[in-house]
Amino acid sequence: MPTKKTLEAALLEIYQTCDNERMICLLRVLAEKLREAHDKHIVVNPLNNQTIVIAFDAHNQIQNVSFSPECAQTQSLHNLTVQARGENLAAINLPDDYWRIFKHMYFNDGVVPAAFNQVIEAKQVEIKSESSISPQNIWLWDEKSAQAMIVLHSRSKKQFRKKWDAVKLAWRVLAALPKVFFTYKKLLRSAYQQPICLRHKVGVALHPAYWQEEKKLLQELGSIPVLIRFYAHETEPAWDVVIAQIQELHQLGHQVVVALVQDRKSLLEMQHWQQLLDYVLPAIHDYVTWVEVGHATNRVKWGIWTAADYVRLAKCVASYTQHYPNLHLVGPAVIDFEWYRLLDFLK
Repeated sequence: MPTKKTLEAALLEIYQTCDNERMICLLRVLAEKLREAHDKHIVVNPLNNQTIVIAFDAHNQIQNVSFSPECAQTQSLHNLTVQARGENLAAINLPDDYWRIFKHMYFNDGVVPAAFNQVIEAKQVEIKSESSISPQNIWLWDEKSAQAMIVLHSRSKKQFRKKWDAVKLAWRVLAALPKVFFTYKKLLRSAYQQPICLRHKVGVALHPAYWQEEKKLLQELGSIPVLIRFYAHETEPAWDVVIAQIQELHQLGHQVVVALVQDRKSLLEMQHWQQLLDYVLPAIHDYVTWVEVGHATNRVKWGIWTAADYVRLAKCVASYTQHYPNLHLVGPAVIDFEWYRLLDFLK
């Protein structure tokens, strides 16, 4: 027998499992169903996350999309305008970037008409405020690209940022700027004056899923440093695979650097982050050169919104150095050359 869930319940389940692939599959089926109804001039009211019903089979695959009994289906004698379609869909509550994807799917992966966008955007502000989960805390993982998904647009992100945090960052940057500038000028005078040995300073990052292929290629490069990551959203069997690979890399003579990659749940439930540390650090502390705490800390799609968020994660990891003196920590990892964000984290 199929299991039926409202769209709201199906989305909450996806948010809990952090599975972007399931989200994309759900949006595809939903967009095609609603487009099919509109092409037949059928308007469903009220249409929202509670009145859309998803049927799943025993393997949790989507079988069908239907509507709750209280919905009225009216059929127009004429083709529905772009504005009418938008007004009918506007009460569906999706995170920003998934709305963008959904709209393209609805229009057969084509261009979304400007008039449709205007209707949707005008109504979405009030609808998002009624969400059962804060968009700030939605964190989804895309296995194909091996990274967290972008969920919010810039306008939505500003709603969750505190002006005082920006003021503190600006003050720290201004206070440090003279020393940073003069240190840079001093280093620049000695740059390119003599050869620099890069041995053990340039390495490669590996992904556990491609271990067998990467190990063959690694043999051709010799005993260079290697970076390998543990992901907080994964479970112990996945961590066991990485632990075994680290031990093998150590035996092969590689310097191993480990990165501990957080998710949003790591901040919301610190025991979730603690579980990763308790399982991984005792198993690897004798095999790694450095442990990098936090990944892409200046991008909120990775779950960190403030400097205080990062400090909480870092302090938790730092407490383990009392038990494992060989544990050398490094971080925070900042991407896209935003050096000034380091000043915010290293307060």
